[in-house]
Amino acid sequence: TFSVFGQSHRTNNALEGFYSQLLRRMGPHPGVWEFNAELRLIESNQWSDFRRISNGIPHVRPTRRTYRRQNTAIHEASQRLVQGAYNVAQFLDRIMSHYTDCSRGWMLRVWYLL
Repeated sequence: TFSVFGQSHRTNNALEGFYSQLLRRMGPHPGVWEFNAELRLIESNQWSDFRRISNGIPHVRPTRRTYRRQNTAIHEASQRLVQGAYNVAQFLDRIMSHYTDCSRGWMLRVWYLL
């Protein structure tokens, strides 16, 4: 979908990270046997992660404070938008305060297209 409004995962960073790991481990054009061996190793590691998670052991880094603040601000602004306390311009203004000037310019251009 074009909109990630209300979604907890707003990016595809997990998938990008997995592809980066594949490229780093296998290289750009692995042979069929190298590909098979690396894929088996990755699968084994994924099962190990699954078992650790099943046993209550976290396998990922905790979310950075900056991202926690950003997620909280997005969630609060989204709720205010749904409740009618914010219009779209106020919502975007609140959200844009958490992004760089380059991103703000892009978001403003998108807003003017609406």
